[in-house]
Amino acid sequence: MTDNAHALRRAELLEGVLDVAATRGMEAVSVREVAAQVGVSPAKVQYYFRTKDELLIAAFRHVEQLLYDRAAQVSNEHGVAAALRAVMVDWLPVDAARARLVKVWIAFLARAVVTDELAAIESAYQRRTQAQLIEAIESGIESGEYAAEVDPALEARLLSALVEGLSVRMLTDPVGLPADTAIATLDAHLAVHPRRADRRAPSHAQHRAD
Repeated sequence: MTDNAHALRRAELLEGVLDVAATRGMEAVSVREVAAQVGVSPAKVQYYFRTKDELLIAAFRHVEQLLYDRAAQVSNEHGVAAALRAVMVDWLPVDAARARLVKVWIAFLARAVVTDELAAIESAYQRRTQAQLIEAIESGIESGEYAAEVDPALEARLLSALVEGLSVRMLTDPVGLPADTAIATLDAHLAVHPRRADRRAPSHAQHRAD
């Protein structure tokens, strides 16, 4: 088997993990269930992943890489602010494909709270995504879209916290927070943060007057 064929089969098995977890929950994931989902023997799964834990660790890395890659593909063609919004919307579970990814990611987060190896994977992912957002915001400052005094690290943390919170609400209460309302909430935040270069920060006098 060529390296490419090996990588494709491995990715197919990891997608099988995501399918099982997204439809039946993380508790249903096992070597046998993933094999059945993909249509191979359990021995074939174990050829690539010797244990369930090894399979889950690889699947967590896989789903986070998919989320990271989606953001990396967004173009700055229409400006940094438009690209940043596109990334944030793309991380929300606004359609079936994105809901599948985000649902599995959140399910893994619950395990990461009590599993050191998963927690380390999540920590590394957060550092990568924060660096990705910080770089975008710094680019916006350099291009003059954002005000020079904007704190890129703070704005990146705010955006991550907002999108993660919205995602949980959208998946657990889709009637209470449908996709259009979640996107409107995100847009309301982006209208203020990061602050645009052509908008003056409110003065202390304005705050007192309000």
